[in-house]
Amino acid sequence: MDLVITHRDLTERAMRQVPQAQHISLTNFLDSGLYTSLTERLVAAQRHTENEVKVKDSLKDSFDDPVLTCSS
Repeated sequence: MDLVITHRDLTERAMRQVPQAQHISLTNFLDSGLYTSLTERLVAAQRHTENEVKVKDSLKDSFDDPVLTCSS
């Protein structure tokens, strides 16, 4: 996913240029609270993605194991 951070006066223009992106509008580029929140969201998203990969790999590995059968 693309992320576009712009001043609020430029957000509409940015949305026309990159409509598929997630847009964040700022009024103050020095707002440290916003950057802290954004960093937390990005880290959480990265962890979620890493966990999805681990689960998919685990499931894939379980299907690669030979199937055990019982003979009568």
